[in-house]
Amino acid sequence: MDPSTFGWGILQGLVAHWIILVGAPLVAGALAFWGRAKALWSWPTTIIMAIFAFGSILWVYNNLPLSSSTDHFDKESWFSYKYQIITDKTFRNERIVLDGKKFTSCIFENVTFEYNGTAPFGLTHNTINGSYFLDTNNLAIENLLAFLKEFNYLKDEVKILSRR
Repeated sequence: MDPSTFGWGILQGLVAHWIILVGAPLVAGALAFWGRAKALWSWPTTIIMAIFAFGSILWVYNNLPLSSSTDHFDKESWFSYKYQIITDKTFRNERIVLDGKKFTSCIFENVTFEYNGTAPFGLTHNTINGSYFLDTNNLAIENLLAFLKEFNYLKDEVKILSRR
């Protein structure tokens, strides 16, 4: 999911749902009432207008993205991802972006691990010395980290950098 469009997708979905669930029935009802009140309008005209309004509602519902789901997410490419391999390296006092990398037999000392969920990552046979922080630019991952911390799935000494 592209983080830059995530919020807009949700906004579009909320607006579209509001239009469909509240706005469209109000407009259709107003048109029907107005149509019956006018002498030139007849029941067939009112029915035609109601069908047109209902068809418009269906068109809006089918053509606007109503959520920012992961339907576009390609699981096969995720599991067959070509990692950048990093082996036998020492990292001290720096930020390590995990996305798309596989670390093997590395040493991490006083680092900040950043994971944004744009690609998988791997950690195998590594050593962590000193303190370390977890950071992300992805609010879903930040919420997951907070959940894991709350239920003691993360050690007390693990610090999560929050954007809130």
